[in-house]
Amino acid sequence: TLTVPATSPTANAQGSWGAPVAYSVTASDVVDGDLTASVACVPPSGTNFAPGASTVTCRVSDKAGNVTTKSFTVIVNDNAAPVLSLPALQVAEALDFLGARVTFTATATDAVEGPVNVVCAPPSGSFFPFGDTTVACHASDSAHNLATGAFTVRVIDTTPPTLTVPSLPVVVEAATALGGPASFAVSA
Repeated sequence: TLTVPATSPTANAQGSWGAPVAYSVTASDVVDGDLTASVACVPPSGTNFAPGASTVTCRVSDKAGNVTTKSFTVIVNDNAAPVLSLPALQVAEALDFLGARVTFTATATDAVEGPVNVVCAPPSGSFFPFGDTTVACHASDSAHNLATGAFTVRVIDTTPPTLTVPSLPVVVEAATALGGPASFAVSA
C-alpha cells in the first residue's frame, strides 16, 4: 500500500525557478511491514518545483517484487506582486507659463517573470503644470498579481526674470538746479 498526499502540496514561487516543496509519502506491506524508506519519488521531496503544476510519481516494491506506483500533483503558485521602483519626488523647472515636460523612469521586477511593464498616468514625457501632480503607476505579472504606487512631479519657477536696462549712461542736460527730464527704456 502506497499513500501519497490526498491534496496537492502547494507553495508560493520564490523566484523564476519556483520553490522547494516538501511532501510526505508512506508505504506498508502486510508481510514486510513499513516500506516508507523504500519509496522512490520523482522528483523527490524538497526539490525545487517550477511555477505551475508538476506531477510526482512514486514507486515502491516489497521483497516479493510486487510493485505499486502512484502519482500526485505539486502546485507552485505565483502569488507575489511585482516590485515597483518609482522615482522619488521629481522636480522640474518650468519652461514657460504653462509648466514643463517631464521624463522619468519607472520599473518593476517580478520574482517569477523578471522585468515587467509599468504603466503610469500621466506617462513619462507628459507636460506637467505648475505645482504638484501625482503620477499613479501600476504593474502586473501574467498571474494577474498587481502592484501599485505613486510619486509626485513638482514644477517650479526659480529662474528670475531677465531685466534689460540701458547699457550706456543716460546723459541729460540740466534744465534747472534740480536736474532735467530723462527718457530711457527698461524691459523685463
